[in-house]
Amino acid sequence: MDIMEQELISEKIADSAANAPGRRRKKAHQRGRHGSPRKRHGTPDRIRHPLCPQFWSGESKSKLVTAALNKQIEDLDGRLYTLSDASHSFVSDISSANIDVSSGCREPYASSEMELVETELNAVKARVGGMPPEDWYRLTNYTDLASALRYSTKNDPNVELGTNAWLKFWSILHDFSQLADVPHGGSTSVHLCEAPGAFVSALNHFLAVRKPTVHQEWSWLGSSLNPYASDSKEAIADDRLIKHTLKNWHFGADNIGDLRLPENQLSLVKAARSHGKKVLLVTADGGIDCSDNPADQELSLSELKLAEVRTTLSLLDLGGNFVIKMFTFFRKKTCQLVQVLRICFSKVVFYKPSTSKPGNSEIYVICLGFKGLPAGTTFEFLIKKELEPALASELTSLAHKCADHQSVAIRMNLAVFTVDSTQRPRRSFHQAKQRFSHRFLTYRPIFALPNSARLIPMTE
Repeated sequence: MDIMEQELISEKIADSAANAPGRRRKKAHQRGRHGSPRKRHGTPDRIRHPLCPQFWSGESKSKLVTAALNKQIEDLDGRLYTLSDASHSFVSDISSANIDVSSGCREPYASSEMELVETELNAVKARVGGMPPEDWYRLTNYTDLASALRYSTKNDPNVELGTNAWLKFWSILHDFSQLADVPHGGSTSVHLCEAPGAFVSALNHFLAVRKPTVHQEWSWLGSSLNPYASDSKEAIADDRLIKHTLKNWHFGADNIGDLRLPENQLSLVKAARSHGKKVLLVTADGGIDCSDNPADQELSLSELKLAEVRTTLSLLDLGGNFVIKMFTFFRKKTCQLVQVLRICFSKVVFYKPSTSKPGNSEIYVICLGFKGLPAGTTFEFLIKKELEPALASELTSLAHKCADHQSVAIRMNLAVFTVDSTQRPRRSFHQAKQRFSHRFLTYRPIFALPNSARLIPMTE
């Protein structure tokens, strides 16, 4: 049962309780003929539910629609969940041979409950499969409350590469400002799977307007598939930033840049060390187009996520921070990857930026205070450690919450999709988008980038 259904049932329970025996009798003007309760006029419960198509038909229910969209704005405002620390007994026994020896299934689930959560979520996702892709894209852009902010940011001449990725990292930097700390003497940030460069652009902008005294002491290195290599068929072609900052990019030992190859990981670490500054921030925003088979998204990304974490643990200096984009974590190997992060960092937070579309699975894992690998261990050893039961329980609870939110968002979009476009509450959505933008910019203002700090010339 999802959150909205629970709220609807709670309303019905409250109504029933109000009319239960033992309650004070209604006053005469509240009762109909023969003393029977007056029929309540207004919108039936089923139409008051945002997952019902009739809810979104016409402006006549604008107050209900506005209330539902306002609640969505509040719910979208930076969902986060902080993992508890590993138990003392688990940490003290970290180098023991308590190794996962799972066999049979190539990628087993973390638990039978996780398998059930994924199955239920995939059943909801499957309902989208029959929709014309272009129509569904237009519809989700219509219902996405961040779309107006995204459009204005994209066309803002004071923002370089004002994409949704830029907005997400801008939000992350405001809510976790320690990520942008630059000590005296400077530091280097390394950005994995970074093309076209939105995270670099957002961090450059943040430092220039919020921490101008240390901006000049910051250096950066980007890594991605090389858009100029003929073999990089999956590379992002947008090179607006790359062509002006080519000296800051590293495309691996093979000049193609696939981070999954060990030789490219080693080459990148060597290049970062050559800067001569501590590496105190690593970001990893990698993803793979799984639109043809969204049910296998976690499996498709598993190898890349392992490569991103393995590389980061070799890059970071003590006290550094790490931001990695993940998606679902139903499988045991993904949960074990999270466990490695919890072992190696002082604090691990799961964070869904408000501009991240609520109908997708993406979530950012913010890892603060790198402690290094425990003595006598390696990444290859830690990734095979059996899951600590307490962590498995936490991740299962979080998986439920994330899946519920995503399921509600998809089902709401499906409900709106079935309504004729001329009957949708356009004014309510337009006003909600303006409220969302105002709220975002109030708490995370975007000041103009000084010309001296630009990475892309104004003529572009």
